[in-house]
Order: sequence, then structure tokens, then C-alpha cells
Amino acid sequence: MSVRDHKHKATHGARSGEAEDGGGGLEQQKLGLALQRRQAERARETLHKHIDKVSQSITLGANLFQLMARDDKEQQLEKKLHPSIASKVADKVIDKIAAKIKDGLVAVSGVAKEVAGKSEMVFGLIKSNLQSRVATEQELTVHQLADAITIALIERQAELAEQLHAAIDALPVEKLMGVAATLSPLQRARPSEDDPDSPERGNLRDGMVNWAMENLLGLPAGDAVAMEEVAIQAYAELKSEVIATLPVHERGEAIQDRLAHPDGDREKLERVEEKMGPKFKANVERDKTLRARVDLATR
Repeated sequence: MSVRDHKHKATHGARSGEAEDGGGGLEQQKLGLALQRRQAERARETLHKHIDKVSQSITLGANLFQLMARDDKEQQLEKKLHPSIASKVADKVIDKIAAKIKDGLVAVSGVAKEVAGKSEMVFGLIKSNLQSRVATEQELTVHQLADAITIALIERQAELAEQLHAAIDALPVEKLMGVAATLSPLQRARPSEDDPDSPERGNLRDGMVNWAMENLLGLPAGDAVAMEEVAIQAYAELKSEVIATLPVHERGEAIQDRLAHPDGDREKLERVEEKMGPKFKANVERDKTLRARVDLATR
């Protein structure tokens, strides 16, 4: 074989190797992109599931708020409100509930910003609907106003959930990859022998994901603890606003009474939860226990 033939063979072999290497590199790129897409879609699915939980916690929290108001036998909640005053009170309560999603969002991620923008529009519609409904009444008792607030929230809850899901669907792959990178280590969490999962203690992995959604991604929590916060905060706001409408001497007595019973709202909530049945109460206790487990794991 001549030197020229050797050179031709060597050159041809090198080019063949380059072609093979190039083909292999392209194939690896395709595999890498496919893996990223799968990770992004899993992250999107996890976000959708969390939004469903958030929506449910708001709905149940609103129902508990309504039951707390109905359970209240205090005289100031039996008084009748002029529509203009009732509308202002309703706005304050809705703002407090909206804070669980809108104002409570921390702008630490594009996810939170997208959800905040979508939710603000829906809560504006809720307030507008309430104002229209209240304006048709000559007077409303506080109990009736609490009913109207709850109905308005539940009527728009499907729309709120739809808007939040739309916000998740609009997230680009880059942001979803960031979500996946945040959640991946927590989704691999496993309970220890000293801290096992159970129906009463919850699933640690689910608890860690809920914690990350709130503390790392800026979204609201979606468990029974969040549900209770909606009910407690809305009820406290209702009471505060109604007390502010009382004559001065009655207002002072009402304020003193609330100061003398700082745990009154919590006790009322627990009474209402007991009426919801043992399964409902067991789910609440499970989520509280799970929160405590996650707190220990994330210290």
C-alpha cells in the first residue's frame, strides 16, 4: 500500500469518526431535551395539583367562616347593616381572604407573579358581585352578609381555579425547569423509622412539597392549616368591622370582651369542625401533624 493510500485511509477514517461523534452528540442533545420536557411537564402537573388543593382550602375555609358566623350568638352579629356599610364590611372580608393568594404571594418566582396576576382579577369580580347583591337589600344581618360572602366566593371559585391553572399553563419551560430543580430533592424525601408515614401522620413527601410551594416558590399553602387560616382571618375581620359600626359604648364593651377571650375564635372554629364529622376533623389533625413533621425536617 502506498503512502498516499495510507494517508487517504487515515483521513477517511478520521472523517468517519467525526461523523459518528457528531451523530452521537446530536442524539444525546435530543435525549437531553426530551428529558427536560418530561421534567418540565411533571413540574407543571405538580403545580396543577397544588392549585387544586389551594382552591379546595379556600372553599372549605369560606364554608367554615360561614358556619362560624352562624354559630355566633353575640348580639353585635344579630344587628342589621345598611347596604353601604354591609358592602364595606364585605370588601374588607374578601380582601382578607384574597390575601391568602394575592397579597400573601412573595415575588420570589415567576410562578407566584403569574398566579397573583390571575387571581387579582377574579377577586375583583367577587367584590363587584357582592356589591350588586348587597345593594338590592334594604338591610342585612351580619349572618346574612356572611352567607352572601360565602356564596359569592363559591360561585367564583371555579373561575378562580381556572385562572390559576391558566397561569400555570402559560409558564415557559425555563421556569418549569426551575420549579423541577426546586422540588426534585424534596420529592425524594423518605420518612425515617422514628418518623413513619401513616394515615394519621400524613405523607412526608407531600408535606415537603406543600412546604416548598409556600416557602420556596411563593405560592399559598393548600392544606387544612391554610383552610383554617382562611376561616379564622375572615371571621376576625368580619367581627372587627362590625364592632367598628357599633355606638361608642357598645364598641368598648365588644372590644373588651374580645380581649378577655383571645382564644374565642379558635374555640369557635374547633366547635364548627367537630360538627363537620370525625373524618373532617381527622384530616385537619393529620395536616397539623404533617406540618410539625416538615418543620422538624427543614430546620
